[in-house]
Amino acid sequence: PSPPQSVGRGGQAPTCPAMDRKLGAIYDAIDSCNFKVALKLTQQALKSAQHNQTLLSLKALCLERTAKQDEAVKLCRQLLDHGMTEDHVLSTVSIVFKAHKCDEEIVKMYEYASSKDPKNANHMHGLFKGYLRQLNFVKMQQVAMKLYKQDPQERYVFWAATSICLQVKQDPENSKLLQLAEMMVRKHASSNEVMTEQAVRAFIDLLQREGKHAEALEYLEGPFGDTINIETNKKLLKAQLQMDLKQYSEAAKTFEAILVECPDDWRSFWRFLDALSLEHSITSKDTTESALALLRKMSNTLPAEGRHNALRGPRLGCVELYYRQLKALLSNEADAHAADRSFGDTATAFQEAFVAYVEEFAHLPCICPDLRLYVVFLNEQAELADLRQLVVSKLEGRLRTLDFPENLRELEGVPLRETRKVARSRIGHIELLQILEFDKGLPKEHAIARVNELVTLYDQLIPLSVDIDEREAGLADELLGIASNIFVDLYIREQREVGGITYLLSAALILERLVSRSKYSYVHNLRLCSLYLLMGVPQLAYNAYRRCDIKNIQLDTLSHFFLYGCISACAYNSAAELCQDVTAFVQGFNKDSADLVFHAFNHGSYTKAIEMLDFKTRLDNSHAYAAALAEARVLEIKLGGLNVPSVCQILAPELEGAGDEVLVTSLVPSQLSCNEDLTYRPWWHQSPWSHSCALLPNSAENTRDVCWGTRDADASDDMQKEWFARLGTRRLLPRVVALSLVPGSNSECLARHVRTYESLLEDLHQGLAALEDTPYDKINPLLSSCLMERQLWRTSAAVSEGLATLSNAVVEELQILKSRATVTARSILWLWEDRKENGGEGAHPQAFAVSATQDFAGETLHWTSLCLQAWSRALKAKRKNARKKQDIGEHVEDATALEQCLSVLRELRTLLLDLLSDLDGILSAKIRISTDQYVQTAHGLTANLVGSCYARKFVAAFATERSKAMQQLQEHLSATSEELSSAAF
Repeated sequence: PSPPQSVGRGGQAPTCPAMDRKLGAIYDAIDSCNFKVALKLTQQALKSAQHNQTLLSLKALCLERTAKQDEAVKLCRQLLDHGMTEDHVLSTVSIVFKAHKCDEEIVKMYEYASSKDPKNANHMHGLFKGYLRQLNFVKMQQVAMKLYKQDPQERYVFWAATSICLQVKQDPENSKLLQLAEMMVRKHASSNEVMTEQAVRAFIDLLQREGKHAEALEYLEGPFGDTINIETNKKLLKAQLQMDLKQYSEAAKTFEAILVECPDDWRSFWRFLDALSLEHSITSKDTTESALALLRKMSNTLPAEGRHNALRGPRLGCVELYYRQLKALLSNEADAHAADRSFGDTATAFQEAFVAYVEEFAHLPCICPDLRLYVVFLNEQAELADLRQLVVSKLEGRLRTLDFPENLRELEGVPLRETRKVARSRIGHIELLQILEFDKGLPKEHAIARVNELVTLYDQLIPLSVDIDEREAGLADELLGIASNIFVDLYIREQREVGGITYLLSAALILERLVSRSKYSYVHNLRLCSLYLLMGVPQLAYNAYRRCDIKNIQLDTLSHFFLYGCISACAYNSAAELCQDVTAFVQGFNKDSADLVFHAFNHGSYTKAIEMLDFKTRLDNSHAYAAALAEARVLEIKLGGLNVPSVCQILAPELEGAGDEVLVTSLVPSQLSCNEDLTYRPWWHQSPWSHSCALLPNSAENTRDVCWGTRDADASDDMQKEWFARLGTRRLLPRVVALSLVPGSNSECLARHVRTYESLLEDLHQGLAALEDTPYDKINPLLSSCLMERQLWRTSAAVSEGLATLSNAVVEELQILKSRATVTARSILWLWEDRKENGGEGAHPQAFAVSATQDFAGETLHWTSLCLQAWSRALKAKRKNARKKQDIGEHVEDATALEQCLSVLRELRTLLLDLLSDLDGILSAKIRISTDQYVQTAHGLTANLVGSCYARKFVAAFATERSKAMQQLQEHLSATSEELSSAAF
């Protein structure tokens, strides 16, 4: 806070020079961030002015900045009890309250101040902001109307109108309030000849919310519409209103006028086609002629001397037009006669427009993103196989004309810009052909030859990238990206069942070579992160993730790339750090969001204020934020170890509130905001919502996408349902674990939670129940672990419910759990069986044996170990009581069932101990795999592709980190074995 011009003792007495000098010294210390000195000066000044509110507020601020938060809040509450009216005191105290989310105290503080001085606008502004922080839109409206009565400014009437709009968004049943807002604005407008542009936009938005689109259009075309300075923006708003009024012909004309002025406005061209297709049919002659006529106008917009800088919009517009027509014909939206007559001609026109666009713009890095939608369409439609093949042949022919000399010296004298353009054109053709041929599946020899060609071309083009900024993508980076994808595809087609690590290691090596030159290429770093996590090397994945420098809003959209795999890999500290980053970002934004929104209100950006509040709501309901909170709690339990008493202490809140139904029922799928950006998700990457992954053994390739590393950013309804299911299981897990560790404490609540948990698991892994009888070598090990965990909680519910009177049902559930554990153990061990690789010199286990075992050890085995210990204690206590009853001659009905339960638990423990012993021996042997063996595994591919020295250095680092990961896994398994061994049955 800046020093006030006049400061009085206690907020009442006049100032004195001595006090001004003391305050000046304090403010200087605060401005220089020397809060300890400022606190010392404040305490000295308070000796002569104990009740000076200015000094007390500054002391509270210094206490807060010197990590004495409790004292600071206590002092501010004391000031609140005495009442404050000085602006500088209120602003200083509000800083402390805001830092500790004391929103109610801020409101009380300004309510008191405004009641003492109702005409003080600063106090009313502070009160408005306080209600805004609480999202109390009714009170905001009341404050705005009071301000307007005192000072009839335009901004205050729109504060009230915007507050009413926010009330209606919060509760649509209050829609009649919009009429009040409209009446207030019209009354103000009638007495004021001038309104700001933002006010006009806000009023039109208000009319749109009421559904009065005709009135909004009339208002826009009236004198107030002239306040919108940019004519294009006014036309866009007009076209939108015409579309709302279903005046499609007029809307098309308006969009046409926009496109003639701004021919590269792609969104307007989409809306133009929408208007034409709604007025006529997309396949009609009128639509085609109108669209082509507009495209010709758009192409002729540039002056003759500027036409060498051709616009992409008109060219891509032809592709979009014929794409829509083909799509309509294939989906039978047009009548059968028109389809038979026009399909061939439309397909030919599409092919010509597509190839023409590639020839014109292949030198631009955006060529693949521009054409992605149409390439996916060609690949997905079986009826377009001939058209797809024709496009491929055209591109191949064009590529042969773009041969690049092996020695760049042959291009001496050619401008660098032209050289780069030719090189970029060749790369663009290669990218498109690779996408179009993705499903062809080249034979191994041809695929490896293709990779060598790509790497050679990349090396050849390196000199053309020397002057490109290191934070920008290299000229030929995508060549190595394509090469790595080919290796991954080879692994899936040839070695996923064999299990070797050959091609995945080569893919990672090529990507490492790429990021060594383009270290800020987050797309390729994310691909590396995915590969390393799936191969069970979390430290290398962490290094790749950190190179992406993900921060701020990216934590909400991109953290899923690392979080789930990191948890599966037992890298709990890294995962906890990421969860903390996500929650800190969201909570930090929430702390300052009210100030940002009020800033928009104060500067007349009323529609922006609504947008910012919508953003805040979306962030509060973010799936990533909710997942970070849930996973942070689960990680806290895991980091507590395998000792039941210590874990129960961590789970004390869950045990105390075991009857509350707030964990899953508070989640509403429709309100969950899935903000994850999947645009650059590698097509093989494990999905952030389930165990579905194209690379895992016995896993359906349902995450395999047609385009390299791309996927729509907006999640589908099925994805959101699966996200909700996973989030529900993770939020419910601590409660289920807590009740399982205290059998019989609240058996009804546990049974209810287990049923909910099972339902969520079925939503997450559809068809999970059908895998019950699948042989161990034919099931995805992660799903096998999931089946075992589901049975674990079923058994826990049965044990908790039947602890009072044990029955055969409890014994049966324990037997089923033992049987399920046997299958899962065999499935995990099957991954570690050595398999001879094709043509290789060494034998290696499945590439994902480490990551699958890490996931099993960190989840299913962890919870099973805790439950076995808790059950054994409960059953031992019950057996002790039974023996006491027998000693005094009482009959014990469940003695047999009790012994059978203990017998099955002993067998289950023995089974798990044998599994842990086998895994310990396997890991001890595999940790000793040398770097030379990894190099031999790669069949010489790595050395041939990127140089033997670089390859050996990379493989050595990979072997070291993989050995460390296996050693950490071995230590985790040893700790689990010790806890199980110490549990007496």
